[in-house]
Amino acid sequence: MNNPPELIEAEPIGQAWSNSVPGTSPVLDNHTTSTSLILYHPTELDDPNPNLGYNGEAETTKKQYIFPWETMPYEIRDHIFAEMDEDGYYGYFEWDGEPPALLEALRPLKTSHGHVLEWFARHGYNVSLYLYVIPMYTRILLFMSERVLTRYYSWHGFDLTSLTKTEMTCVTKVNLELSQICDQITTFIDEDTNEWVDSFRKPTFFTDQFLSLTNLREVYLSLDLDNNVCQSQMTKFMTQWLFWLQGCKALKKLTVEIPVASWMIDAPSRARNIDGLVRRIFQKTGVQGRYVEQVGERFHEEADVWIWEAPDGKLMDWSQELCREWKRPHATEGRTSVVDFLILSTND
Repeated sequence: MNNPPELIEAEPIGQAWSNSVPGTSPVLDNHTTSTSLILYHPTELDDPNPNLGYNGEAETTKKQYIFPWETMPYEIRDHIFAEMDEDGYYGYFEWDGEPPALLEALRPLKTSHGHVLEWFARHGYNVSLYLYVIPMYTRILLFMSERVLTRYYSWHGFDLTSLTKTEMTCVTKVNLELSQICDQITTFIDEDTNEWVDSFRKPTFFTDQFLSLTNLREVYLSLDLDNNVCQSQMTKFMTQWLFWLQGCKALKKLTVEIPVASWMIDAPSRARNIDGLVRRIFQKTGVQGRYVEQVGERFHEEADVWIWEAPDGKLMDWSQELCREWKRPHATEGRTSVVDFLILSTND
């Protein structure tokens, strides 16, 4: 048996936020390739280069107005953030498909914005990007010669482009609930023909954005089995969930809820597929998956919780090819067995 591959060496995260100095506000430097701290003091906001008159003497210039939040002592602003972070006010510090209003409001204030980013990094439980994924279908039909000319198709809820580059560096954890989008691997609208297509594609339209989260280290992946997912989607997700992680190149920990879907697939067939999946992941990443528990209230809506966690000083690359496209070899013969749809190759 081949030795497992070497894991990625982990680099320290968040060092730039860990050495805050009372009385000053740490601000992330956007002009360097590595994240660093610059400490700003209110007196440094004055113009260091006053205009000179024709006789060479400095002219009196009006000082630029400084918003009170910028001159507020660090400890007071920190106390305000702590009060806002109490139970019942979590929305101030949670990404729920878009940045919180507090973060957006402080963007024009360099010192205060840096402080709120430092708060996110200092309180790791808050550095969690929860993405609800809600497909919004809007069809506008223009009839000319009895033909549909235009169909608009848009999404809402998972786009990270509203975050600045500096804010993206603060995201270390992501919770993904993919119920409303999990079928987009095999059923989607072709952009050229505007027609529904039943075929396979990788969800790069979703995963590419995570390449910008350079400090992303932990992902929790799941479906809402109680409300939004049918049994057939659950069975597909048993192996397709790997494709949703191909924007994650340096994870420390991954937790996945894999549906049981006992109404659609028998236990032995499911066990063979999961065993092959876990074995292939170990071959590619060098990390052995660990079964934790089964969650869910009704037997046909249960899910098995699996965890992959890299050893100290190492990170896992989930952007590589960890599974293949699903096949349905007997579809032309009229067979509809879900087991035929769960073929996973481990021959590589």
